[in-house]
Amino acid sequence: MGQVIEFATHQAARAARAAPPVESRSSHDRPERTRPERTRPGYDQPAPDHRTAPSPSGTTPPPSTVPAVDDPEPRPRPGVQPRPLLWREAVGHELRAERHEQGRTQGDVASVAGVSTQYLSEIERGRKEPSSEILEALGGSLGLELAELAGRVSRSLTASTPVLLAA
Repeated sequence: MGQVIEFATHQAARAARAAPPVESRSSHDRPERTRPERTRPGYDQPAPDHRTAPSPSGTTPPPSTVPAVDDPEPRPRPGVQPRPLLWREAVGHELRAERHEQGRTQGDVASVAGVSTQYLSEIERGRKEPSSEILEALGGSLGLELAELAGRVSRSLTASTPVLLAA
């Protein structure tokens, strides 16, 4: 077994000595790489690049059906039952509604409350669940007390929760 390892080591050292030295080039010495031209099989012309090609009809694509960022309510999908709002979503809706009613920007409210604009945006979209201290700061920057904000959120949750009646 030892002879096999010695032989392999000897062969590797021998190959390293026989290999030509590798020249290091700086990036400006290297030739610029070009993409090979793609061709269709059986044709002499290059294939069209579909990433930049105009649509076949020459018309613009239809408008996106993705909901806008400021759209507070998700659009209902056919055949899917809407779920009740979560607490963090209701808080975000109330904060955004009050901010819009006052005609203020997220940057303005966030700077007064001492939070980042990104964090306020995530709260308003219902992505983050803020602490009571953050809610108090945001409410204070909008002129709302924490109890008033909680009352509004409670009413909106009650209104969005379906009531099941027994027959």
